[in-house]
Amino acid sequence: MSTAEAVLETAPERSRTGFDFLSSERQQKFDLLLHLLANLPRPLLVSGPEGIGKSTFLRLLQQATQDGWRICRLQGGEDLSFEGVQRQLAECLGLANAGELDRALAQREAGGELVILAIDDGGDLLPGVLDAVCRLAVHHPALRVVVTLRPDDLHVKTVTDAWAIEEGQVIELPPLDLPRTRDYVLALGARAGQGTVDEALVREIYHRSHGIPARIREQTQAHIGKPPLRWHQALAKPVYIALALLIAVAAALTYWQQRSGGAKTQADASAAVAVEPVAKPPPVAAEPQLVAGATEPQVSELAPQPPAPPPSPEEAVTEPVAESPALDAAPAAEPVAETAAAEAQPLTPAEILVSLGVHTSDWLLQQPGQYFTLQIAAFDKLEELAGFVREHSALQPLAYYRKQRRGRAWYPLLYGVFPTLEAARQAQTKLPPGLRKPWLRRLRSVQKEIRALQSP
Repeated sequence: MSTAEAVLETAPERSRTGFDFLSSERQQKFDLLLHLLANLPRPLLVSGPEGIGKSTFLRLLQQATQDGWRICRLQGGEDLSFEGVQRQLAECLGLANAGELDRALAQREAGGELVILAIDDGGDLLPGVLDAVCRLAVHHPALRVVVTLRPDDLHVKTVTDAWAIEEGQVIELPPLDLPRTRDYVLALGARAGQGTVDEALVREIYHRSHGIPARIREQTQAHIGKPPLRWHQALAKPVYIALALLIAVAAALTYWQQRSGGAKTQADASAAVAVEPVAKPPPVAAEPQLVAGATEPQVSELAPQPPAPPPSPEEAVTEPVAESPALDAAPAAEPVAETAAAEAQPLTPAEILVSLGVHTSDWLLQQPGQYFTLQIAAFDKLEELAGFVREHSALQPLAYYRKQRRGRAWYPLLYGVFPTLEAARQAQTKLPPGLRKPWLRRLRSVQKEIRALQSP
């Protein structure tokens, strides 16, 4: 059985997404969720970035067949008050009104049954609502609470609903690694009738999605139905022919320009040679005649003329002055060659990022820890990070830092510094379409990761 077939067998078709993928690590997280619900009377906080699969966990929880469990799933939002939670919970249990909740929960506790209250997008609840719901569960041991939160929401709730976060048990959903991403892409491709998937495409999807299942699905579906992944092989011949024609045309143009330029240069040189004797002063040619005549008997006739000797030293001085710039110009070519050689050296990825205006960890450590930022990407190679920044150079300010992830270097890329959560979410809506699902983080958590790597 192929890997894709095995994945498909372990992931039955779902009505909402059409396909839910659980790796072995994520299956262990789901089993842990079931175990804690059965044995731990504390709020369970399922945390992870947008698209990691938190809602999938709640859907699978609804489908889990556990004897004596009644699962009530609610959608969180700013319009959901504590009274609204009580009302919807009563409706789920078939009660006439919320006033009957105490009696119904007491009866289920006596019968050894559990009521699971699962709230999706708990970070959107108004301040204090999560606290009130968790305190209700304390008074009724038969009521268990599961809430999904994004990491940034978890940080915010530590201030607005501190008791619930302090008492809660966090279950963090990890992103898929490269092998699991490959399995997921293969499974999605198999469902679409595409038997093979190019390894280069898998790696590209992995780096663009950062292992987030929802993004992996979007990236994969974007390629389904397009030409085969090795389309360049079919187009190779016409492309090569076109390139050869372009090279031939460029060579012909270059040759024609050189010929026309050479003819013009020769014409200019001929004109210069023809003009040069006319512009040359006559004393230079006259001086040899005076010197030659000095050995003849006519010297007595020339001796009484005093103006004749002075021009000779002036011309002797003039000739070295004319030659000295040419002599000095020769060694000046060496610095030019050295400068050209220095400019030809390629920049390192870190230097490229600096030239693009990307800030480093030192800059991040100087920002207020209570502010927010948007993590829009992360890479395991600086070269790929630099290439990504080139594609999105309009985004400013950008910053990156280095951290350890599973024993390897990892480079998160952050966009902006925002004083409030509302400002960060407003900036999120203005990002390019492919980047509108960033990880909204507090700078305090980023600075903690930076200092953890710097500490011995």
